Amino acid sequence: MLLEIDNLHYSIDGKHIFSDFSLSVAERGHHLLVGPSGSGKTTLINLISGLLSPDKGMVSIAGRNIATVTEAERDRVRREYIGIIFQTLRLVSALDLSGNLLLAQRLSRGATDAPLIATLLDRMGIAHLANAKPYQMSQGEAQRAAIARALATRPRLLIADEPTSALDALNARQVAELLLQCASDFGVTLLVATHDDRLASVFPNRIVLAQQGGRAD
Repeated sequence: MLLEIDNLHYSIDGKHIFSDFSLSVAERGHHLLVGPSGSGKTTLINLISGLLSPDKGMVSIAGRNIATVTEAERDRVRREYIGIIFQTLRLVSALDLSGNLLLAQRLSRGATDAPLIATLLDRMGIAHLANAKPYQMSQGEAQRAAIARALATRPRLLIADEPTSALDALNARQVAELLLQCASDFGVTLLVATHDDRLASVFPNRIVLAQQGGRAD
């Protein structure tokens, strides 16, 4: 399994967000992580990516339990194995699109891969925006740019947090289908957290988080 979670416990200010939670995601699996607002989707993403540490339990990425290592080691695992598409896209406004992808590569692996960037921009249908700044893009184009940036680091696990929440129905479906196709093309495990019911028909597998007292997104 690429991602394994076992006996996960996590609390905020004494409120239990997760208690004895377990999950397994196989290599190259594509999953939709669903649940109502407050069910813990974003919190779980942050635990998986090492941005938060559990109170108890195992969070294993490619056989490495990031719950028991140093913060520096968690950062290394995240850089080497995980690509994240945040709900707020976090594109660097001072850089053009190509520059954003080059920066992501440098920060992740210390080296750049211009041919891969060109391939990704073409695959996303935004090659003509290579020299454009984020403010010159539409919301749909910026979302595609964020997907390209996450894939530019060659992750094994691609995580997207509410990638379609700001998009209309047509763009939402296009982005969802693009995520699935790119995950298949690049051999990436995909985990998409959303409360967007429009995606249910697009994804073959779902992980459902039930609403429980004290949970937070």
